[in-house]
Amino acid sequence: MSSTEQQTARAFELADRWAARVVASDCVPIGPRGMVWSFCDENGIEVQELEDAGVELQEAVAWLVERGYGSLNRDGVGRLLKLSKELP
Repeated sequence: MSSTEQQTARAFELADRWAARVVASDCVPIGPRGMVWSFCDENGIEVQELEDAGVELQEAVAWLVERGYGSLNRDGVGRLLKLSKELP
């Protein structure tokens, strides 16, 4: 692997970890395994829609969905992040 490929791989790894930390700090886990998360706003108040969450959380969730870690779903209350694989 070339130096550029290594740097790119490392950048993606760091971005994945950043997004995972944002979710862990700005969301509420639903269920025992931490595979479903509800969103909170910048004041730590649980919100029903991702659009009502902080910008950093919105970006982190978009990143994780784009990278294939999970999907946005809806339950009877609002939107959730449902992970399809463990976060880094």
